[in-house]
Amino acid sequence: ETWNYQPPYVPPGVSIPIATGGSGLRCPLIFVMPVETPPSPKPDNHQRITRVSLTSPAPLHQGSPTAKLIDLGLLQWQHGTIWRLEIGLDEEATGRHCALTPDVPLVLCW
Repeated sequence: ETWNYQPPYVPPGVSIPIATGGSGLRCPLIFVMPVETPPSPKPDNHQRITRVSLTSPAPLHQGSPTAKLIDLGLLQWQHGTIWRLEIGLDEEATGRHCALTPDVPLVLCW
């Protein structure tokens, strides 16, 4: 199931498709972004997302968009007591990270 999000900061007629699990507010929303030609690589800039890991207190529903991303190998999922999203960049070659928790349940690793 998808619906179109039309935020005020995008041009009229442009929307961002969002896939939902259809099981209420406890499922993550998945924003479907159009693929564009990536910018030219620059030295010392992170180039690719190489890992996305979601920890969720909600059960994983088979057939949900989240489950489909896991099946495709695009998302790692584990059950936990809190929400947490980890994004790994460039194979996390430097071993560094920045945790925005507890204010934002996000950890960036590079």
